[in-house]
Order: sequence, then structure tokens, then C-alpha cells
Amino acid sequence: GGTWGERRERQKEFLDEDPVVFVIGAGQAGLEIAVRLRHVGLSTLIIDKNERVGDNWRKRYRTLMTHDPIHYCHLPFIPFPSDWPMFVPKDKLADWLESYANIMELNVWNRTFVKIADYDEQNKIWTVTVCRQGKDRTLKPRHIVFATGQSGDPITPMFPGTEYYKGMLYHGISHGDATAFGDLSQKKVVVVGSGNSSHDICQNFYENGAAQVTMLQRGGTYVISVDKGVALQHAGMYDEGGPPTEDADIYAQSLPIPIQFALKVFEAQKISEVDKELLEGLDKAGFLVDSGPDKSGIFRKYITKGGGYYIDVGCSQLIIDGKIKVRQCSEGIKNFDADGLVLADGSRLDADIVVLATGYDGMRSTALRALGKKIADRLDDIWDLDEQGEIRSMWRSSGHPHFWCMGGYVTQLEQRISEGQKYCLPPITNSIGPVDLEREFQAFKSHVNQHLPATTPPQQPQSPESHTTVEPVPTEAPSEIYPLPATFSRPSWQSYKNYCGIWFDRYHSWFPILHQPTILGLCEDDSSQLGSPASLILDAIAVVIISTQQALVDTDLDRDEFCRFLTDEIILAAIHDMSFRKLQALLILTMAEYGSGRMIDFWNLISLCKRISTQLGLRDLVAYSAMNFGFPSVLPPRMLQIPTTAVEREEKIRAFWAIDALDSASTLGVAWHLTVSRPEPAANLPCDEEIWRFPESVIDMYQFGSSEAPSSFSLYVRLVTNELWHVHNFLQQSCEPFSIISLSQRQEECDNVYQRLKSWQNDFEQLLTVHTPLYTDLLTHTGTPTQQPNSILIHCTIHSAIISLHQRLIFPVSLGEEDATHWEAAAERCLSSCDQMADVIRSADDETLGIINPHVIYCVFIAARFYLIYSKAMDLPLPNKLYLFIYALRVCGQIWHLAKLLHTVLEVASAEHAGSQVSHPLPVEFFDLQYFSLDIHAALRIWAGEKQGSLLREDHAVS
Repeated sequence: GGTWGERRERQKEFLDEDPVVFVIGAGQAGLEIAVRLRHVGLSTLIIDKNERVGDNWRKRYRTLMTHDPIHYCHLPFIPFPSDWPMFVPKDKLADWLESYANIMELNVWNRTFVKIADYDEQNKIWTVTVCRQGKDRTLKPRHIVFATGQSGDPITPMFPGTEYYKGMLYHGISHGDATAFGDLSQKKVVVVGSGNSSHDICQNFYENGAAQVTMLQRGGTYVISVDKGVALQHAGMYDEGGPPTEDADIYAQSLPIPIQFALKVFEAQKISEVDKELLEGLDKAGFLVDSGPDKSGIFRKYITKGGGYYIDVGCSQLIIDGKIKVRQCSEGIKNFDADGLVLADGSRLDADIVVLATGYDGMRSTALRALGKKIADRLDDIWDLDEQGEIRSMWRSSGHPHFWCMGGYVTQLEQRISEGQKYCLPPITNSIGPVDLEREFQAFKSHVNQHLPATTPPQQPQSPESHTTVEPVPTEAPSEIYPLPATFSRPSWQSYKNYCGIWFDRYHSWFPILHQPTILGLCEDDSSQLGSPASLILDAIAVVIISTQQALVDTDLDRDEFCRFLTDEIILAAIHDMSFRKLQALLILTMAEYGSGRMIDFWNLISLCKRISTQLGLRDLVAYSAMNFGFPSVLPPRMLQIPTTAVEREEKIRAFWAIDALDSASTLGVAWHLTVSRPEPAANLPCDEEIWRFPESVIDMYQFGSSEAPSSFSLYVRLVTNELWHVHNFLQQSCEPFSIISLSQRQEECDNVYQRLKSWQNDFEQLLTVHTPLYTDLLTHTGTPTQQPNSILIHCTIHSAIISLHQRLIFPVSLGEEDATHWEAAAERCLSSCDQMADVIRSADDETLGIINPHVIYCVFIAARFYLIYSKAMDLPLPNKLYLFIYALRVCGQIWHLAKLLHTVLEVASAEHAGSQVSHPLPVEFFDLQYFSLDIHAALRIWAGEKQGSLLREDHAVS
């Protein structure tokens, strides 16, 4: 009863119940998690030691503002006003946070801190005693969220002689504004550190008239300009013309963080180009600029270190102009004396004021101070990446049960909170209301389709899950599941039959995931398949066949528009309702995306396939008779969908291994740890291809998946998920000279992996020599194995793995006498693999090369690139076998755009080596073996686009 105000007051005071979730910290992290929890009906209390919400911003130095654009900083449900400045001043943001807490009816207790917190292991509940404005109160929440900020307590180094120093010495956290010192015209200021805080404090002192301001820098700092660099970083995503923030968040989190690290190398390169004048000016002024770990820019520095960068809002120009001095000393401060600092190099700096902008400790230090040693000692390390490529202990298990850590910048918080809340919270019993997933999906689909041509209403096909009778629609093609453009018409049933015929004739041998009799039967029985998920498989096959120009498109749309629309439709359908047939359709689409060179889209599809595979319990099915790869079951036994037919069982086995094989084969050299399932001896692997061609009626369950009749596809699966796993694992190790792994250890591990690969290769070649009946599908109709697509794929994969394994051990920065033998051996192994791969390619005729698995393309490119770099480094002529690779890519380029791109790259590189003048030289990374081929893929695509644009401009000028 009572008024809204009275009810709200009782709710805020928790007079009738304890909060389910207890949040420590009322900054943006605490507010965001609280509003999300409130939205799903969980009572939440936030406490904060400050007097007002927003004081964590309000009480910082006067000139502080956000360093990310406003589009990157929206809070849930209420975006910032459209007329707000691009970078928000601290007081404006503080007032917004305070208003936000009131509007969203969040329960915040200010001037409150934790006195005692104890966890009951048996009942899984906390007992927390807080002191609120001088009065104690005991609460019993089920969860504690620690949201005091990603950074912990300030790091304040202790220096000898500070007791004799006559000036002012304090940490940057205590800096409010330089005006507090009064007249600064005779004052010398030294700020220790070169990150964001140091720059802002230096600028604040200079603008308030300090006689001299000096920044003491110990190591390199990454610098990015707000107006150019940050704008480029967020262009197309978090800007005026970008998608809605919710969609941008999905895109931003669709890739694993290590993959983002790799891609950020090319983004950082572009940023350094637009910031070239700024960076060169800083260098001339004596400021040490770095480019981030592995030249990856600001993102990796933030994720791994939480600092070491400066987002320039004006201080850099002051340094360039000499208005703020920079002093370099890698060893830092030796001691203080009465008048200033003595540096480790023996020089000194006189100073009236010294500010230590020396950064902050981690969240564990704050937890230790706020909650005590008992809790803090149970917490895992927080921040940086773990072995799975995820941020440690943030938005996930912290090491202590029912204790969660929240921190990071605003958008990162929003992305992670909305994703993670369903995993870390108890069942919801008092939800505000159910979420209408169908409505949410339709809204998302509407947004995706808004740029497509006008649509016409669908013809309401019968859903396979529905028992409602619908009049059959007189049409020659599968009916659409979603609205199509008015100008769109599907291919005829005869066209679908032709596409399927091409698929099984040219692609099935190296990607045998479909049961041929079932799919061809689908084409024959068109009336019964209208609107079914299985028809999406036909659409996916159509995309592959038409995009590779092996058949004409019999619709009014052009080829690219037709393929892109069908691709989007299949992906939307799979997201809307995960089913196995839709998973098969997505797997077929991966061929088109990879073959086109769109690696990001390809990896996104693989991620979606993994999600659906897990949802359907395919790993449990594959390992049903094994030990499930040493992992606990994904699904309880009662939830496993046991196949009802032998065909269904084999299809699911093949789909599972296809996903993991594609993931492993496509990421060689990319810096992340694989999550593929390494097959155990008893695991179910794809069966013999001869059996796989039979219809269901003439086979039995035993023949499918039998280890007595495996297929060559099984060999490829074992190679890329087992042997390549060791290669991936080795390549994760740091190549830096200061790595904890010595060069001799690294060489020994490399040799061990190499011997594994060679042993596997020898066993494989023996199979081909004896023509074993176990792998009869490795032979062509002439009885020769060398031209069989899977044989070519396996050979090329082994040799590209050997090259990738060794390439970073060749041409190290400094070579000692003892190193020379090993790098020569590594080079010999790489050259031998290049030669052997060339022999395999030579044995294939043009017809075979024209329909080759697109994953062979990158293998060929890896070998060709090594030939080029080695010849350039050793000042040797190009080997003749290089031109064999170039020819092979030219033939493949008639089908796969990826091969066409890489063929162009190799032709230009060959011309450069021959001394020809090229109008558009290749990126320098192409000739650096420290970069794997995938590392430079994005740069090569950009280069190719710029080269094409240059040629068009030249043609236009001539005309």
C-alpha cells in the first residue's frame, strides 16, 4: 500500500527483504549491472563511500573528460542526448550518472562502506555488515558484485631522500586542479609517468602558468589523436553514421579477443598514417613513442596492461612546441634531495612540485582493503588474458563463489554485462515480465533488411513444426521463410537440381558433409519441402555455385546481390531457430566466405556453427562411445537427441568434425589458443565414402562411423585437429628476446613438433604407396592418389604447417655463431616443404586445380611467399617452382576470389624482386617473416583495393 514514493522508499531501504545482489561501487560499472539486474527482476543494492553518485568522476582533476566518443559510452536503455559534445566533461557525466540512478530507480546507499563480509559455503549466502552514515546494518545477499573500477589502489613508489625534499610530492589521484597552488609563475613542476593522467596533469599545470613543466618518461607510450586516430578507430561502428549501439556491440564482440589483437595491427598501421605528423613531432621533441605490443596499438595495451597510452586531447602539441619538456630515463628516479630529483643516469631535475602519475594496482588490492585478506586471497588474477584468450576474472568466475568483478570502459561493460548476466545469477522468480524473443528477432531482422529493396508479403508457407493445413502454393521453387525483395525470384527447381549436381561432382569429395541420396531426393520431391529448413541447404549450395560463376543465376538480381541476400537469409534463419539442417547450410556457406577472402565473415560463421553444434549436443554424440575427449558432457544424457537413422548419425558426426577442422585449418599462425576437440582413439569419425553414397535403405547403423572403414576426410580431420594443434600451441609462445622461454628450449620444442609432422607425413605417404583398401577414396579413377582432392589438401596442409612452424626462427634480429646452424636448418626445412608442395601441385591438372579446396590456396601462398622472402633476403634468383605456384593460383582464381587476390600479390612481389618499377608496392609486412600470412591478410586486401582504384584512375586519365 501507500503512494509510489512511500513504496519506493521501503524498497530502497530494503525493509521487507534482503537484496539478491549486493554491488560495491556506484560508478558506471555498478550502475550498469544494477540496471540490467533490475530489468530481469532481481533486487539489487549498490553501496558507495562517496556522498553522491558520480563523485568518482566529479572529484577528479578539473580538466578531465571522456577520451572515447559519446557514441561509445551510452548506458543501457537511456542513450545520451544527441546534442551532447563528442567528449563529455567529467562534471557533466557525473550529473548524468546521478540522474540516471534516480530515473532508473536504482537502490543506492551513499556514504556507506563494508565493515565485515563473510560467505556461508553450505548455504551459499553472504552475511555483509555495512556502515551507512555512521550506523551499522547487516544484509544477507546471495551475490556480491565488486564494481570499484578496473584499477585498484594507486601505486606510490618509495624513493630515498623524500624526507629531505622541500617541495610538494603527491600521487596523481590526489590532483584536483593546478589553481590550488596559487601563483605558479616561479614554480617548476615534474610529473613522473607518461600515460593519460600524466599528460592531463602536465597540461593543467602549463595552462595555469607554471614556470616549467617536465614529464619524466621511463618507457615508450602509445599516442593516438582524438580527432583523427580515435575517429578512425570507431569509424563505421560508434559514430554518427554507425549502426544502433546494440548492433555495434554485437559486431564488436563477435570475434575472440586474440583475433581482434591480430586485426588491430592493421588498424594501428592506418592510425599511424593519419597521425604521422603528430608522431614525428613527438619523436623530434624527445618523446618516446611506441606502437603497442606487436604493433597492435591501443586496444591490446588496454586489455593486457590497462595503461601505457595517451589519447591526445591537446598535450602532445604542447610537447612538440617545447612548452612541456620531456626527460628520458629508463631506470627512473634514484633519489630525492632538498631541491628535486636525482635520476638513475646521474642527471637531476629541480622541482617545486612532483606529481607521481605512476598508475594503479589491480582490483585485488582494492578487494584486500575493502573486504579483507580472507576473500582477496581466493580471487584469481584480474585483467589481462588467460590461456583461453578471455579477460581474467572479469564478468565471469572470480575464483570465489558468488563473487563477481565488474570493470572496464562503458561500452565494454555493457557488452559483457548483457551477455554474462544469465550465467552468474540465480533463477529468476520475480521477473518484471518475459522478453518477447520473437518480437526482438523480428525487430532485428527488420533492421538488417532496411537497406534491401522493397519487399512483398510472404506467401505463408507451412512451417515444419506446425500442424496447420495450408493450401499448397503453386511455384517451382522453395518458398521463402522471410520476406524477399520484390525483384527477387528464386531459381527454378531444375536449377537447384543442377546446382546440387555440380556440388556433388566438384566439391563433395573434399567437403563431404551432405548425404547425396537425401539431398538429391529433396530436389525431386519439391512439393513436400516448401518452407522447410532443409530447403536452406539448397539455397546455400546455390550461393556457392553461383558465387564461383559455375552456373548462371536465373533471377532478376545480379549475382553478388543474389548471393548476399540468400546468405543473410540463411544466417538469420539459423539465429532465429537453431536446427541441424540450418547448421549444414551454414557450413556450406563457409566455403563461399573463405573462398572469397572474407576472413572475418568466415570466422563469424564458424563461431555461429560452434554455438549451434554445442546447442545440439554434437560433441556428446561424436564421443558417445569414447571418453568425451576428457571433458564433462555438454548436455545431460536425457537431453541428447539420439539420431533415429544411420544417415542422421553420420551427418552429425561429419558436421561436428567439419566445424573443428575448418577452425583449425583456417587459423594457422593466428595468436589464439584453439578450442578444437582432439579425437580420441574411440571417437566416432566419418565413415568410408563408398558407404556414404548408399541410400538409407541399404545400410545399417554399424557401417556408418565404423573405424574399420574410415574415409580420407577422417585423415584430414586427424591432421588438422590433432597434429596442427601442436603447431598452434607452439606458435602461441612469445618470440621476443626477453621471453621466459629460452631460444634453445624453443628450438627443441620446434624440433619435437616437426618430427611429429614428418612422422605423420611418412605414415600418410605409405598409405598412398600401398594403396590400402581402408582409404580407397584417396585414389582417383586412374588409381593414382596424387590428384585426388583430399590427397592434395592433406599434403599442402602438412607442408604449410612446417613452414609456419619454422618461419619465425629464420632471420632473427641478432645472430650469434651458435644460432646460425639452427636457422639454416629451419630454412632448409621450409625450402624442402616448399619444393615438395610444388611437386604435389605439379601433379594436378588444370581441371583439378580449378575445383580445389579453397583451403589449399593459402597453403600455396604460404610456400610462395617464403620462396620470395628467402630469395630476397639471400639475394638469390627466384626459383622456377615459385612460378608453378603463381600459375596454380591463377587457375584457382577463375573460381575463388581469394586465389585471384593472392595471385596478384605474388605477381607484384615477383616483379619487385626482378627490379621492375611497380606503381603500387606491397606492404612492408609482406616481406617480414615475423608476420604470418593471415596476419597481413587484411593489409593485402586493402592494398589490392587501393591498387584497383589506382588502375581505374589511370584508365580514366588516359581516356
